[in-house]
Amino acid sequence: TDMPDGTSPRFVGFDDLLAESANILENNDELRSMWQRRFEYMIVDEAQDLTEVQWHIVNAASPFSRSC
Repeated sequence: TDMPDGTSPRFVGFDDLLAESANILENNDELRSMWQRRFEYMIVDEAQDLTEVQWHIVNAASPFSRSC
């Protein structure tokens, strides 16, 4: 079934969603800045278990990067 705009649906997996999110945050200064202003602090539990893509998302969205 076509979408309301006449295009065919595009299905992606969870890994693709993460990769595209990281790509958008890293390459869109305005969007990245918006997320960086939204949070004063970002706490990541079990940071050692993040995948590389997840780390890129957290790093791009964080107002500053620092390991504690």
